[in-house]
Amino acid sequence: MCFLKKPHYYLAYILAIIIDCFAYSSLAHDIYTIAVPIAANGQNATEARNSAIAAGEQKALNQLLQKLITSTSHKPLSASSSELVNSTIQSFEVSNEKITSNSYQAQLSVSFSPSIVRAFLNKSGISFSEKSVIRTLILPIYKNKDTILLWENTNSWHDHINTAIQASGSNRFLLPLGDLEDIAVLDKGGIDTVDGSKLTPFFTKYAVDTIIIASVNYDTTTNSLHVTESSYDGQNQPQITNKDFVAEDKETVAQLMDKAAADFIPVSKTAMHADKEQGAATELTATISFKDLKEWAFLRNKLEEIPQIHKLNVITLALNEAQITISYTGDLEKLTASLSNADLSLNKQGDHTVINKINQPSS
Repeated sequence: MCFLKKPHYYLAYILAIIIDCFAYSSLAHDIYTIAVPIAANGQNATEARNSAIAAGEQKALNQLLQKLITSTSHKPLSASSSELVNSTIQSFEVSNEKITSNSYQAQLSVSFSPSIVRAFLNKSGISFSEKSVIRTLILPIYKNKDTILLWENTNSWHDHINTAIQASGSNRFLLPLGDLEDIAVLDKGGIDTVDGSKLTPFFTKYAVDTIIIASVNYDTTTNSLHVTESSYDGQNQPQITNKDFVAEDKETVAQLMDKAAADFIPVSKTAMHADKEQGAATELTATISFKDLKEWAFLRNKLEEIPQIHKLNVITLALNEAQITISYTGDLEKLTASLSNADLSLNKQGDHTVINKINQPSS
């Protein structure tokens, strides 16, 4: 049953709720509807139920804000104000209730008013997107001979992944907190035998759609990294991919990890992007230059945000240059115009195609 939340505030608020209810009631997985498990204790069952629902509503709004806000440049919002929570909720539904004399557990589904949430974010000057965005939690694991690092502060692979996420400018990827609750779910000893069901608490806690265990193994004899990416969606068997990164002349381990992390984050985003234009695709091979791997991550992120580009693969990646293939829809003129809007140019140099930042000289 759908319950309207505080319908006595004022007429405009009631009208907004009614409009939103009709507009969104048929969308079972509407982005403005968030489901969370709730539980609380109290002096009696009623007090426990009220406490559980209040805490669940706040948690649901926080998860909604995380999904909507599109850039890591903004500090995460916290729905700590009960007035804010109450003003944005249009209805809620509870199911699977378990009640005792002083405790309450249930599944809470909260539907928020799109118009009121939009107004709040616009007033706060925060950019947001209502497109379906798949959020991914990354668990970075570093291996070196007999050493395995997961939650330790000395896990440098975690730091390189975090740098790549920040460089991408997207909130689609996040890293776990590594608190006691996380450690209880997954410890180093269970890494090699992990299955999707064991990761369920992470899906709930971080409100993500996908979890990727990114394991990197450094081989000192060959000065190379072997990266294994195991992707879990909570339902099917994990998809596993492997990549090797061999150090070039005088390239350090840190630079090698930067390269692997910069490659890993955009690849994940390309595979999970849900809002690309449809149509027959054309493949183009091009060379793109950059001053460092941080700029490469930035440029690749810009390329993958272009609607015509469906897929981007890296053929070779060096410290200052990459050869890539782009699968795109539409004609080359439209692609060139889209690149120009992103401050990128596309030029033919003999048999080669070169992509440059605008105002950057062609190589």
